[in-house]
Amino acid sequence: MKYCFAISVSSELEKLVLAVDSLKRQVGHLAEQNQQLQRQLAERDKVISAQNRRITELEALVEQLKTENKSWAREFDKLRKHLRKYENENMPSGSIPPYLKPEVEEKLPKERAEPEGKTANIRNSRKGKPDRKELHGLAACPHCGGKVRKMKAKPDRRRIIHITMPTVEDVEHITPRYFCGHCKKEVAAKIGGTLPGSKFDLNAMLLISYLAVAMNMSENKVVEFFSDIFGLEISGASVSNVMLRLREHLGPYYWQLEKRLKRARVVYRDETSWRKNGKTYWTWVATNARLAYFAIERRRNAETAGKLKLRKDAVQVCDGYTVYSGIMQRCWAHSLRRAKHPENFFENEEESGEYSAIVGELGSLYHDAKETRKKGCSKELRERYSRKLLKLFANREPPGKNLAALTNYVMSYSNDWFTFLEYPYVEPTNNRAERALRHIVLKRRISQQSRSQLHMESYAMQASAYMTARLNGESYWETLGHVVGSQISGAGKI
Repeated sequence: MKYCFAISVSSELEKLVLAVDSLKRQVGHLAEQNQQLQRQLAERDKVISAQNRRITELEALVEQLKTENKSWAREFDKLRKHLRKYENENMPSGSIPPYLKPEVEEKLPKERAEPEGKTANIRNSRKGKPDRKELHGLAACPHCGGKVRKMKAKPDRRRIIHITMPTVEDVEHITPRYFCGHCKKEVAAKIGGTLPGSKFDLNAMLLISYLAVAMNMSENKVVEFFSDIFGLEISGASVSNVMLRLREHLGPYYWQLEKRLKRARVVYRDETSWRKNGKTYWTWVATNARLAYFAIERRRNAETAGKLKLRKDAVQVCDGYTVYSGIMQRCWAHSLRRAKHPENFFENEEESGEYSAIVGELGSLYHDAKETRKKGCSKELRERYSRKLLKLFANREPPGKNLAALTNYVMSYSNDWFTFLEYPYVEPTNNRAERALRHIVLKRRISQQSRSQLHMESYAMQASAYMTARLNGESYWETLGHVVGSQISGAGKI
């Protein structure tokens, strides 16, 4: 029995040993799996660490890009605003630099029917008889020196314009002094053709004003002109003093221009910047078909605009500037340029297409109004087209900033767009004022600025006289000479 018990114990021990070996193998296998898992976790930790470092780097890069994006956005906005200086509704074509203008397609000239009869050759035509005649003869042949004889054929005739270079005279005027026994005053003969106390005669002063105002020459160029053409050495201060002296005699003419404009039925108004000693002033223009009036003021506001008191029923034509009041006609040229050059970018093609369609309809409405006006003007016609304009923009949700801005701009002056349909003497654009200001803008580019209030006022007076003379087809030289000559014709101190 003991033997049987020993056998059973040994068999159980063998089973236990086998179980222990199996457990050892399982423990070893689990240990290997654990080591493998640890290696995998270590590798995954490395990957996660690398990804975390990459995420940190990307987050830093994103913050850097955000900062750069803000910087680029500011720079882009600055460039966009700078570009708007050259592409906006207030910028006429003549003020746009040539390198910013689009190229124009070359078009073949249209065939024109020649008028009946002989046409005058303007280039070679001469009016009236010549001032003098010259006979050019030959005593010998210019080629061989042989004797020549006069032919019976008609002589050749050729009209040539000769220019005699001007001369300068330094004249000493002697004026004895007299005593009047009747009025008990000392008197002297007046020196004609000159301003009191001036070292230049009236012609020299007129020429300086003509060169500086009509020709837009700078003081240095005027000095150079007198030196090269007349051989007369003058200084820039002399040119400045002549311009200033003319102011004393242009006042009545200048104020008369203002009075005549106040009585006008229609006035075209605009303004542009001017500089005086580095400070910005504003040149205001009021013009019509016959008159031009310039005034340089410190401010650009409603108070300055209201200094020109017009008649109550006068129509003012201007751009979209809000300082003008009364019966208004807003400029269609400005509005269409504003519409064609929107300030913001379009976000999608749908927005761009909707905006282009509205701009096209607006241009067509303006074209139809001009064609309808040819049949006659009336208040009913103006109201009818105002309703059409309101219908174009009413009940429409503007997609995007550009169409919203255009809608607000047009609707702000909804009653001022078709005034020209009621008054036949009113033009739909402010081009008259733009053309008048163009001369001032060119002068500003050349001379840059004024140095004193008096010189600034003097230039405004002379520019008004020049532009008025041009509008009436007259000579500025003769106009200025007549105005100044009439002022100095009376008795005065020498």
